[in-house]
Amino acid sequence: MTSLAQLYRRDVPDLPAGPGDCDPLQAFWCPLDAHRPGRFDLELLLRWRRS
Repeated sequence: MTSLAQLYRRDVPDLPAGPGDCDPLQAFWCPLDAHRPGRFDLELLLRWRRS
């Protein structure tokens, strides 16, 4: 997985609240074709974290 972005709720006003006291949302992407469900699909993983 490759890190794409890390967004904080304080920096993005319209970002929905995360679970509990989580505030950064991290986006990861897998660039390998073998891990994608289809040929043109994007394997994206979103994770809420605590700062």
